[in-house]
Order: sequence, then structure tokens, then C-alpha cells
Amino acid sequence: MNVAVDPVLDRVTRRVINDPLDVPDATTAKHRIDEFTQNLGNTAAIVGAPWLLKQAVRLVRRSRVVPSAAAIAATASTLAAIAVSVQHLRVLASLLVHRLRAAGHPVDPAFVRRVTLALYLDPSVGADAARPNRMAAAHLATNWATHAVPLLRARKTATRVHRAADAIEALDLDAALQRLALERQRERDEARAIDLRRALPSEEATAHLD
Repeated sequence: MNVAVDPVLDRVTRRVINDPLDVPDATTAKHRIDEFTQNLGNTAAIVGAPWLLKQAVRLVRRSRVVPSAAAIAATASTLAAIAVSVQHLRVLASLLVHRLRAAGHPVDPAFVRRVTLALYLDPSVGADAARPNRMAAAHLATNWATHAVPLLRARKTATRVHRAADAIEALDLDAALQRLALERQRERDEARAIDLRRALPSEEATAHLD
């Protein structure tokens, strides 16, 4: 089953910025994470939620092969894993948004998305979470796949997400925002350098003119 990760992350970010969950601290975040994990995890285990079954059947039937009960169950487990992960990301992003607003910082969607995803995947990266990581979305997709059979690693995932909540609460916002600003300045400088090189006449054209 193919899932477009980037649109999912964009929707989560927009939703959280416009209407963040009430997650003022890491302790509250951990409670919300446990609630989502338990509720959706139980749903995935029994594969009994109508919306999961409906989505699973619809996705499996896109292929030319008649869907088997095993295929439907596997797809439902993957959908449940994605649903749990998305809710975890909502909680973490809401905590970050609350921290930014409490500190008087502007809420930059790119910053919220980048830092939330980086710390969700690796709570130990600290302020480096603000650095660009083109592989982050691919790593998230892999994470969804490996945690969906059938959510056997849910407890380990929840522990990691707890660490991510602690990491967001402990994050040096000034340092992380500075990292983001430096990365954007570097990208602008590189873009200007490319434009200048394109504007300069090539050696071949110069030789021809001579």
C-alpha cells in the first residue's frame, strides 16, 4: 500500500497550527499519546472498526487480484499504524506550538513540521532537528510499515514518542530557530550563486566573441 507521506505531514501541520491540542507540557503529551496508542491499537488488533475495514477493502481492490482476508487485514493494520502515528505527531506538534507561542516566537509551519518529525524519529537530535532532512519522510513511511504487523512494536514506539515529548519540552528553541535561519540563509546564498553562474557568459561563448 502506497501512502503519500508529505501531504499527510502538511495536513497535520496546518491542523495543529490552526487548532492545536491542549498539550501544554510533556506530561500531558504522554497521557494523550498513551490514549491514542491504546484506543487505536486495540482497534487494529481486532480489525473491527468499520472505517478501517472499508478503507482496507477499497485500497486492496485497486489491484487486479481479488482481495483475500489476509490482504484486507494487513492493509487495515497498516492503516491503524498510520492513524496512531499521525495522532502521535499531532500531540508532539501541538506541544511544540504551545512552547513557541508561550515564548513569543512566531509559529513557522516548516519549523513545526521539521522539528516534530525529526524528534519523533530520533528524540536525541536536539536542536539539529531544525536541519533539513530529505530522507525524513521516507524514514517515516518505513516506520509505518515496520510497526504495522500487527502493531507488535507499539509499546516500543510509545516509549520513543514519550522521549520525543521530553525532547520537545527540553528543546532550546532559540538555538533551533537559529539553525533554521542559518539553513535558509545558506539556501538563499546557494541559489544566488547558481543564478550568478547562469548569468555569466560561458567560456565557449567568450572565446567565440574573441
